Amino acid sequence: MQTQVPEAIQSFSQSVYFPYALEIINVIRQTPAFQHALAYLSAFEEPEPDKIEYVAKTLIGTWITNGASKISVRELLDKARQISPCYVRSFAQDWQLDPEVSEILNNIENLTYNLAKGFFHWEYLSGLQRGTPPYSIDSDDFRRLQERIKRQKPTSFEELENLL
Repeated sequence: MQTQVPEAIQSFSQSVYFPYALEIINVIRQTPAFQHALAYLSAFEEPEPDKIEYVAKTLIGTWITNGASKISVRELLDKARQISPCYVRSFAQDWQLDPEVSEILNNIENLTYNLAKGFFHWEYLSGLQRGTPPYSIDSDDFRRLQERIKRQKPTSFEELENLL
């Protein structure tokens, strides 16, 4: 293991030692920096351990099937996201809801929402219920969801919940 990261990439890279374990979940548990990095790459705001493990397996599988070190980090993330768009976050920067959808959602009492990691996350009654549709905001499925919301114009959470 090299003790120093090459100077050309030091400002945005680090070298981390991973202890040996038979299962990836044990490596994740034993390496907080790895767990934190995987949580960042996850599509979920606060991912559960099984989701973090799935992201790790997706990234490792993508890396291996694409010639290991012969792929850039960006290509790796893009390919992993194609394989598992519900689990690997989006790095697109133009996250916006349709203005009409925003207006409809803003008028539903006790509903809060945000766009994070390329996904639409909602919460009702301060977290009593919460969810994330299983597709990113740049997908055709999310565009269809917005169209359904605009067409049906829900005025209560119960009406919206049927669409989510």
